[in-house]
Amino acid sequence: MTTIKAMRLASLVTAINVLVASGFSIAAIFRPEAVVPAGSIPTEASLLLAMYAAARTIPLALFALAATTSERCLRC
Repeated sequence: MTTIKAMRLASLVTAINVLVASGFSIAAIFRPEAVVPAGSIPTEASLLLAMYAAARTIPLALFALAATTSERCLRC
């Protein structure tokens, strides 16, 4: 595998990773019962943790997607 193909694969895996993480954190904010263990009751603490996760993953997702789809990256 060439270096360019390896970097494209790494970019793709990173983009998928941050999109999945962002999706879980957004789902936890709007429907916390979808991500907490069965039988657990969503509390204010679970909402706080979901907002913390979203604050970390959403900007990371935006930067990762911008980096992987930028014109400079696509020319590689």
